[in-house]
Amino acid sequence: MMVYILIGIIILAAIAVALVLYIRNTKLEDLNNKYHRLEEVKTLPFQDELFKVKDLNLHGEAKELYSGWQREWQSSYNESVDESKLLLEDAKLDLTKFKFSDSNEKVNHADHTLDSVETKYEQLSGEIDELLQANEKAMIARAEAEKIHREAKRDVLASAYQFGEAEGPLEELIDSFEPEINEYDLMKNAGNYVSANKHIAEVHSDLVTLKENMEDIPLLIREVQKDLPAQFQEIRFGCRDLKADGYDLEHVKVENKLSTLKGKLNLVEPLISRLDLDEARKILDDINNNVDDILELIELEVKAKIKVDEDQPLVTDELFHAR
Repeated sequence: MMVYILIGIIILAAIAVALVLYIRNTKLEDLNNKYHRLEEVKTLPFQDELFKVKDLNLHGEAKELYSGWQREWQSSYNESVDESKLLLEDAKLDLTKFKFSDSNEKVNHADHTLDSVETKYEQLSGEIDELLQANEKAMIARAEAEKIHREAKRDVLASAYQFGEAEGPLEELIDSFEPEINEYDLMKNAGNYVSANKHIAEVHSDLVTLKENMEDIPLLIREVQKDLPAQFQEIRFGCRDLKADGYDLEHVKVENKLSTLKGKLNLVEPLISRLDLDEARKILDDINNNVDDILELIELEVKAKIKVDEDQPLVTDELFHAR
């Protein structure tokens, strides 16, 4: 009986030993994978990423960015790789002593450390690509800005009559953009790409606004000089005809309101000539809204009289029968 018990104990011990050895071999295999990952991290091509900016003027901001990326990568890389290597070596030693829990903890720590290196690689590579893309976008904006500037100068010279008294201020404004465009080139040549990109984006935006305003100025002038005065006259003549037909429009005070609107309209053209177009548009919007209100009041009066005229025979008939 004791023999069977002894044999059973030996078998269980053998199974336990085999299981422990299996676990250790599995963890050694996982550890080898971590060593393989460590080697992959060592070969991350960050120098290739830095090489992308070698063609830039490495002065000013570009030099600071380049040095910062290089310094930040080397710091993160050296610390993390060295730490991960030590952790993996300690984890391997723990496995030889069958300290599985300690080994697992160190492997996981090494894994997280390698994660941080890869994250830093992605972050810095992204910043490099972002700068290069911003530079390309800025060059396109510069070309477009120069085109808009050239066309604006041509349009003012070719169609000066369309801009009225705004012609002179427009020419001055257009001329002021040339040194701003050139400033982008100077900033770029000095390596200040971030500032240069921001600068040309603002210049481009201002020139786009200038182009839109130049398209709008002739329309605003026409509205001030022709459209609204014609509309005022049309309302006056229409009201005279309505009064002649028996419509009571005294309470609408059309003449007073039109005189007030004419006074406001006289303020607009000087604003256009000074290129204060936002204020000019604001006043014109207010005038147009007031014109709409006047027309609405006239329409209500016309509808009211029509209603009265339609009901008059019926009222008269009822009064006759009431007698």
